[in-house]
Amino acid sequence: MDWETSFYLSLNEVQGIVLAGGGDSTLIAGMVALGHRLAVVALPGFGGKALDVWKVLTPGRDLPAVEERAEMAIPWSNGQAERCARMLTAQLASPGQRGDLSAVPPLTNLSGNAGVDLKCPNAESSSTGPIASGAVIDCTGC
Repeated sequence: MDWETSFYLSLNEVQGIVLAGGGDSTLIAGMVALGHRLAVVALPGFGGKALDVWKVLTPGRDLPAVEERAEMAIPWSNGQAERCARMLTAQLASPGQRGDLSAVPPLTNLSGNAGVDLKCPNAESSSTGPIASGAVIDCTGC
């Protein structure tokens, strides 16, 4: 099985994704996530197909709120990983509870998980992929 097969099949097992840069696989993953109403953080500052996904994000139709869509466009800096995690958490709250995050379990780090280990794009060896259930980006490289 090639990486694309396992990657696309894994989208059925995640609660949300973070997209940064990327090519056709990023675009397809983003559209699948939006179509299945998964939490999505698309970072347009990295360009690539993540920018295309960000352009079609529609608050009210998709999970990200107007403020979250705008926040995704902020240039990457220290603390941005935490903001991405906060946006995913807010999107995972049920629509009637978007302002009340007490019903959403806290996010935890992926270290030691068999899922995708996300790193800050500023880290030496960064990678992107689907966020496993309850995971956040590891931004220790900032």
